[in-house]
Amino acid sequence: MGDRLRQTRSVLDEAKQRLKIRTTQDEQALLTFWHDLFRSGVLAWGYNIDNPEPPFLHLTEQGRKALKHISGDPLNKDGYLARIKSLQTRNPVAWSYIAEAVETYAAGCFKATAVILGAAAEAQVLELRDEMVSRLNAKGTAIPRGLQDWRVKTARDSVTKELEARKGALPQRTREVFQGFWIPVTETMRIARNDAGHPSSIEPVEQADVHAGLLLFPRLVELVSELKIWVKTSYP
Repeated sequence: MGDRLRQTRSVLDEAKQRLKIRTTQDEQALLTFWHDLFRSGVLAWGYNIDNPEPPFLHLTEQGRKALKHISGDPLNKDGYLARIKSLQTRNPVAWSYIAEAVETYAAGCFKATAVILGAAAEAQVLELRDEMVSRLNAKGTAIPRGLQDWRVKTARDSVTKELEARKGALPQRTREVFQGFWIPVTETMRIARNDAGHPSSIEPVEQADVHAGLLLFPRLVELVSELKIWVKTSYP
């Protein structure tokens, strides 16, 4: 952010010009997003000690980190959720949780984010499990032990066992992502959720941990979508 853009008016005027905003409704939408940048800690008031108050402003350290991958960063709520919407999966439970997770993350409530993100990940696991059970029922095949268990970890482990036994039939790219991604990511999110939801110490949940989880979540959604397509046609 150069000196030319260090004040509210100059930033908003340039944004209005670049976005080709013409209506009051669009201007209000821009203002809403603008205030979200301050609320989430991307921007802060003041430029230096001589100019510590509005309309002067500066980009925070958190904001600089977000700019490195702004298109998919959770602090860019609209862009992050748009990326998930573009994927094939339409899981309303996972969507409701992840939409709230980006809100708690922006507010700096990292323990809450860990719990909600873990729930969203579990919804993805159960979506794949349900697809497998539906396929087995349709073919009149016995349901493997553990696949319908109410405990998500047990169900996840059963899903893993079933897919591992048939990994040679998976498309190569899907197989590689599944083997390198499925257990590490779902287990990391599960542990983070349990640590935050059932704390054994007062150590805080680190911002970097939930940030990494949020960045990985769209990839989990994509993997589940790919596996569901395979299950519908090739499982068991």
